[in-house]
Amino acid sequence: YPTYSGIGRLQYPTADVEALARELQRLGYTPIPLTNAEATREAVKNALANVKRGMQGRNEGTLIFYFSGHGWAPAGRNILATFDAGAANLAGSGLPVDEVLQLM
Repeated sequence: YPTYSGIGRLQYPTADVEALARELQRLGYTPIPLTNAEATREAVKNALANVKRGMQGRNEGTLIFYFSGHGWAPAGRNILATFDAGAANLAGSGLPVDEVLQLM
């Protein structure tokens, strides 16, 4: 997270995402890892929308969404702290989990 976002830095998210992507690729999946500055709210939403479009018309498929980072639940709404989120306005700058589910 950027220094002045008000969100504490985490040590292992990038390593976690990269390790999972390698394992999924080894198993035959096509991972789309977004880390650090790539993992903005709009980038995550766009990646999910692109994957969903690519899966349309298929009778079966597997979509795995993995997020390694902070999250909060202000007023009972689960919100992921994407790279561009700010602690002062997480509800407006983070990515609500219900939006993720709609995009899937």
